[in-house]
Amino acid sequence: MSNKRVSVIIPNYNYARFLERRFNSILNQTIRPAEIIFLDDCSTDNSIAIAEQFLARSGVPYRIVPNEANQGVFQQWLKGIELVQYEFFWIAEADDYCELNFLETLLSAFDDPNVVLSYCQSKLVDGNGNAIIDDSDLKEQFTSKARWQENFFNNGLNEVIHYLSVQNTIPNASAILFRKELLNFDKINSFLYYKMCGDWFFYIQALLSYPENKIAYYVAKLNCFVRHNGSVFGQSSKNSPYLSEILKIYIYLLKSLQLPQDNIVLMLKEIVSAISWYSYDQDLEDELKEYLSLVMLKIPYNIFIETIAQQGSEQLKKDLAWQKQQTDKYWQESEKLKNILQPRPGLYLRKLLGYTRVLAKIFTRK
Repeated sequence: MSNKRVSVIIPNYNYARFLERRFNSILNQTIRPAEIIFLDDCSTDNSIAIAEQFLARSGVPYRIVPNEANQGVFQQWLKGIELVQYEFFWIAEADDYCELNFLETLLSAFDDPNVVLSYCQSKLVDGNGNAIIDDSDLKEQFTSKARWQENFFNNGLNEVIHYLSVQNTIPNASAILFRKELLNFDKINSFLYYKMCGDWFFYIQALLSYPENKIAYYVAKLNCFVRHNGSVFGQSSKNSPYLSEILKIYIYLLKSLQLPQDNIVLMLKEIVSAISWYSYDQDLEDELKEYLSLVMLKIPYNIFIETIAQQGSEQLKKDLAWQKQQTDKYWQESEKLKNILQPRPGLYLRKLLGYTRVLAKIFTRK
């Protein structure tokens, strides 16, 4: 029997329909949690009643903490972390679920006193539990996914520099256990400034909190990451703040760390792709200029230009193919829709390379 005690934080907002499955996957763990903190963010369904029903008969100490006003996902995370009584904690999102040996498996990593974050691979499923993809399929930026096909430990700084600097390689918080005493909250609290990418920035700061911090990964697919229309992932749209937030994270990383040139190129590709998809806000101009200026100091000018041109071309092909598919699909339904979906490469190119005010000085640099 493990002597490691785990506090479980369950952030919830209108997820009553998922709670039976969530509680069953927590309360029937081979290693029982030491406490459960159920945080309700002003749900309008019967979430609190269901939570009380399950927790009252669980035999596990618990607290149900309702908010008086809606606070959002990451504020809920911080509240839960502040409330936990034990060394290890698990942010078990209310709509996800897991295998019953999840805690037993991930806790073993903490035999190493420097491990701050232990996580496993996730299965991405729909609201009915049907498999979509594995999270390894989301790591398309990396030339090799082989490292995620076996268990590993890594130094936190190394993990950030070589992997988390490019993208969030841990797509779901429910797949992670944390060691609270190795978190530097002076660093971590800044994740509250994000609406979409706060999880990614939280993981980065957790690993960078102290030089000795480590990450542990288990290839076993013990977590089920549920994607549905009501989830944060499902609600993302072209008007989301993703582009702004990824720029902020990249600027922070470029200023703070010595990143490999290959990773900086991958980051630039990610920005070009994001520009093609997400709506551009004039307020992003200064951030984009700062980011591109930093990149130009880190990689040769010809690689900078070639990356933008090549990635822009590839992304344009994808966008036009998707637009044509949608146009063909709805051709008979609406002439107006046909016009809206008509491929418009000129518009895309203006978005990508038409930030003339931003790029002019950089592109004309001698």
